[in-house]
Amino acid sequence: MAFDVAQAADGVPAEVAIDAPEPKIIAHIEADYSGAYMVYNLLTVYTAAHLMGAPNDKVIQAMRDFDPRNGRLQTLQVRGREVMLNLAKNPTGFNQNLDLVAKAKGRRVAAFFVNDMEGDGRDVSWLWDIDFESLAADEDLIVFVGGMRANDLQVRMKYAGVNARIIANSDEAMAYMAKLPADFRLFMIANYTALPPIHERMTQIAAEANPVAAIPQDVKAAEEFARELAKRVEPRAECSIPAFGERPLRIGFALPQLLNLCGDSGNAKVLAQRCAWRGIPVEMVEYGNEGDCDLDSIDILVVAGGPEREQIMACDALSARAGELSRYVEAGGAMLAVGGGLQILGQRWKTSEGIMDGVGLLGIEEDASCKGSRLIGDVVAQSQLAKHPIVAFRNDSGCIRPVGDVSRMCTISVGPGAHDGMRGADGLVCRSVLGTSMHGPLLPKNPELADWLIARAIERRIGGKCRLEALDDTEELQANAFIFKRLSGK
Repeated sequence: MAFDVAQAADGVPAEVAIDAPEPKIIAHIEADYSGAYMVYNLLTVYTAAHLMGAPNDKVIQAMRDFDPRNGRLQTLQVRGREVMLNLAKNPTGFNQNLDLVAKAKGRRVAAFFVNDMEGDGRDVSWLWDIDFESLAADEDLIVFVGGMRANDLQVRMKYAGVNARIIANSDEAMAYMAKLPADFRLFMIANYTALPPIHERMTQIAAEANPVAAIPQDVKAAEEFARELAKRVEPRAECSIPAFGERPLRIGFALPQLLNLCGDSGNAKVLAQRCAWRGIPVEMVEYGNEGDCDLDSIDILVVAGGPEREQIMACDALSARAGELSRYVEAGGAMLAVGGGLQILGQRWKTSEGIMDGVGLLGIEEDASCKGSRLIGDVVAQSQLAKHPIVAFRNDSGCIRPVGDVSRMCTISVGPGAHDGMRGADGLVCRSVLGTSMHGPLLPKNPELADWLIARAIERRIGGKCRLEALDDTEELQANAFIFKRLSGK
């Protein structure tokens, strides 16, 4: 990258100087780095050194020469291939890396690795806040996923329209690279604990003798392999559901600026994509703010959670619409309420300042007398709504109890709160409403729950029973099975 450093004239505010027609350039910086955030890093280094009186040429040369070789924005020549390694520990970091991959020229392979060890964080809901959809239209890109949560990454890619193949490690990535033409470049993007072993292994291979020996000469076979991997997830055959008018099935997301703490916008994305795969016209809209889509035209409403301050604001906004929300539920409107969204829709919910009135829509409340530590971690649960186990991430007190004509959504069999009286049951089922404290988001690894909501919404529209066409849920159920086996040992 290259950029100029300009200095404001004495007495001229910086915000004015930056738009001056002829700014005073005091340094031109060039360094072998990429990414918008690296500009801030280099500018900070230059500014500190400049203010301490270091000569420009020495500072710039030091930045050019600096190479920590720690796997962060590090480029290696491995078996005749250019391989770039980098860390991505959160959605912002991942999105910056996606931008790097997108702007690189030529044909590329991107391998993403995500672990969920203590240093990474056990909850991987943040994967649904990453803009993997930006990869879907890139015909020159092949995508692999790995790490402990490779299954979750693969499902996330699937719903972003990207066909990603699971690989065991960086060696397998290099084995696939050996089948591709020599112009393919490899990007390996990993989170905290996933990066060090990749960096160590790639550094080791890069030091091997005869580095180009693994590159095949069968270019035609390699190109066919690349085309096979680059296939996108295509919509399935159209469903035989009777037409229900010109308006598409609408999935509303309530107050997304306030309520989207745990990647739970992924629930709305899953609902929309599972409709699209069946040939059902679908549209995603926002609900709750002035000027948003009217609730009467929404078929499935998703209400997620947020930080406490934002939940209080959302509770006030939705309480002002309690009447129309109540009519929607009474008329059989489908709804998914997750985490804090379930709390605020109930009768009363607990804040740091005490118990507050909720929207009053659902027959639940938080029990202020409930004692016990917070329940945090992956869980396995059983539900009458699904043949497969329900798996998700839990982060709540387990103190929500029914106070009306509702039934529990599931019983937790493994994980925090299992077999713990009231805290071992979760959520509610009321008419066409599903509510749960579990997130992650909930629906990607539990497609039966997604289809239950879609079926209820369509039945309300057509006034009769609906049988949804089955989809290929191989990736979703593999991700489900990974958590089930990890926790149950079966």
